[in-house]
Amino acid sequence: MSMVNTALLALIVLLCLNQAHSMVINEIMYDPIPSNLEWVELYNEDSFQVNISGWKLFDNSNKTLIKVNTDLIRGNSFAIITEDSNAFISNH
Repeated sequence: MSMVNTALLALIVLLCLNQAHSMVINEIMYDPIPSNLEWVELYNEDSFQVNISGWKLFDNSNKTLIKVNTDLIRGNSFAIITEDSNAFISNH
């Protein structure tokens, strides 16, 4: 299983375990050009906030790729989960 497939599977399982049915994996950058980072965009399609504290993405060796640095995603809002938010902002 590829690293991307494993990370997606781990995130999907985590979403199910946390009963965050309103969270959608909206977009994924899994193979960026060398100067950019991998990232996942989540969308909370519900009107209430969802607590995502403690969520992590893993590769197939269980090495943590990305730790979530936010606790809440407001209702009807997006969140970008990436290794370095400052680098992401400067590149986008």
